[in-house]
Amino acid sequence: MRNGKNGFDIIYDHNKWVGFLYTKEYKQIICVKFFAISELLRSSGYGSKVMDSMNEKHSNKRIVLTIEELDEKTENYQQRVKRKAFYEKNGFSSTGFIIKEPAERQEVLIRGGTISKEEIEAMYKHFLGNLLFSLLKIEVLKIE
Repeated sequence: MRNGKNGFDIIYDHNKWVGFLYTKEYKQIICVKFFAISELLRSSGYGSKVMDSMNEKHSNKRIVLTIEELDEKTENYQQRVKRKAFYEKNGFSSTGFIIKEPAERQEVLIRGGTISKEEIEAMYKHFLGNLLFSLLKIEVLKIE
């Protein structure tokens, strides 16, 4: 980030650090790789303001992100439910796909359109490279 890495945005409210956002672009898709608001400032409207700002900035593109799959057996199930509700409140909806990685499963959400399994795979291959994509055995699965 110190070297001006493209896609990193530090979020401030005047001089107060609020959080940060890391996005990558693939064709007409903005992929949110990481988004965090300071724990002390959550539920203060900052997250929604960032989402609105990103939507304005990229109004002609689809915005895609992943969240931990809702699994009632996990310790942080309620946190996962709240996170999904936040994104739904901010215009995201499920794509109907899960990204299966070696250590976790992530649900793919989108704002501003739809995305196919093939597009998700192509996007991940673009970001990771074909070799790493294959080595990690990443799979795009339809939600059942």
